Amino acid sequence: MTTLSTRVVSDIDLCKELWQEFTPNRSFYDLWDFRFEFWKVFQYTPHFIVLSDADRNVGLLPFWHVSEEKGYFWFGDIGDTNDWMEENDFWVKDPVYLKPLLAACPTPLSLVNLTKNCFKSAEGLISFQKHNPKNILNIDTFKSVEDYLMTLDRKLRGNLVRDRRTIEAQNPKIIVDQFSDFDILVQMNISRHEGSVFKNPQIVQVFHGLISTALEKKSFQVRMLSAYIDDKPAGFDFIFIYDGVYCPLLCANDISSFSGIGNFMSLYDIKDAITLGMKKMDFAEGGENYYKNKLFPVIEQYRIELPKS
Repeated sequence: MTTLSTRVVSDIDLCKELWQEFTPNRSFYDLWDFRFEFWKVFQYTPHFIVLSDADRNVGLLPFWHVSEEKGYFWFGDIGDTNDWMEENDFWVKDPVYLKPLLAACPTPLSLVNLTKNCFKSAEGLISFQKHNPKNILNIDTFKSVEDYLMTLDRKLRGNLVRDRRTIEAQNPKIIVDQFSDFDILVQMNISRHEGSVFKNPQIVQVFHGLISTALEKKSFQVRMLSAYIDDKPAGFDFIFIYDGVYCPLLCANDISSFSGIGNFMSLYDIKDAITLGMKKMDFAEGGENYYKNKLFPVIEQYRIELPKS
């Protein structure tokens, strides 16, 4: 492999060209239109490592340098508390190129939400750690929410059905794609979670940009479900849709005023996804003790931490 060489690309236009060359486009996270909204707001310096064999590009690691963290992350991730990017993998045109590509990683480096396939392909080449798992629910065989409920144990199923009935008895009004409600979701999330990422106005700006991009370019879809009870905001889910996958990435629920609203919205999401003909639902990264681990199958994820050399 004497013809191999690496270079770093930081020009955003060239980065886009490289991204389009290598991306598998398996999920909305793989789309340039999605990642670019994060760069437009944060403007961190791209650090795209390109592996070439003679005059042919054969591998790509799309990073950027986050100045406040003084380290390198996936292009679009802001740090450990803002690791938005999932379904991450190493992009090579042949597995033989993976080892020399990884040898070019900068330090300090923090890469999270690596897939199990990624782990298997690079095991022994670089040190991995377990990361927060995510939840994936295959729904291609479900004809109704009841099919999902029957996959749960009796007690858990009973709790969900009870909460659904409690909310339904209050005659909730569900509004679809009223994107002006996104700011209500943000404020509700901030009021409930002391460490809400939406306390950073730049993150809010990113998602406003993602809404506009989705509606204009249509390379992926965004969807919003708003629940009102007696004209009061009760629950909100913000969803990404791409290639048959339905991802309720963001949510906010007024559980203090409307007990059971969270479970009601989760079941409504499943109903909505089945109605739309989705193949699976991606509930995104949670944690080892995340409550959704009881509701949906758990998928392992991995991380790589390289200290400053």
